[in-house]
Amino acid sequence: MKGLAGKNALITGASSGIGQAIAIRLATEGCNIAINYRKSTEDAEETEEMAMQKACGQVSECGVQSLLLQGDVSQEEDIIDMVNTVVDKLWFRA
Repeated sequence: MKGLAGKNALITGASSGIGQAIAIRLATEGCNIAINYRKSTEDAEETEEMAMQKACGQVSECGVQSLLLQGDVSQEEDIIDMVNTVVDKLWFRA
C-alpha cells in the first residue's frame, strides 16, 4: 500500500517547477491531487498526465484521482473558489 493512499492534496503552482514535482510525488505515493495552474491548461494537463503515469503506469483504475483547477493564488476569490471546488468533490471527503 502506498503511504498516502486515501489522502488528498491541493497543490498550487503545479503546472511547472517545484509544484509539478510535488504533485507527481504525491500521486506516486497514492495521494489524490488537485492541480492548480494560473495560465497554461496544457502545462497542467502535462503535469496530470505525468503524475498519473508514474502513479498508475498502464492501469486505468489505480485508485489515484486528479483534478485540474485554474486560479490565481494572489486573488482571494480564486483561492476560495478552488478550495470550495476541491472540498465539494466526493473523493476529497476520504
